[in-house]
Amino acid sequence: MLDLNKLNVFLHAAQTLNFSQTAQMLHISQPTVSKYVGELEREFDVILFDRDGGHLHLTNTGKTLLPWARQLA
Repeated sequence: MLDLNKLNVFLHAAQTLNFSQTAQMLHISQPTVSKYVGELEREFDVILFDRDGGHLHLTNTGKTLLPWARQLA
C-alpha cells in the first residue's frame, strides 16, 4: 500500500533536489528522507533519483511520478 507520507517526502525532494533541504522543510532528519525515498524505490522497483556525487537529478521515472504525486498531495 502506498504511504502518502513517503510520497510527500518524494515530492519535496523532487522540488528541491536536495535531501538535506527537504529534511529541514519537513522537520525530519536527512537519513529519514533517504530512507523514505529508498523504500519507495524498492516498493515500485524503480530508481527515482540519479545520485551524482552530492547532486540529485530526477530520473525519467521520477519525472513521470512527479505530476501524479502532486495530484495526491
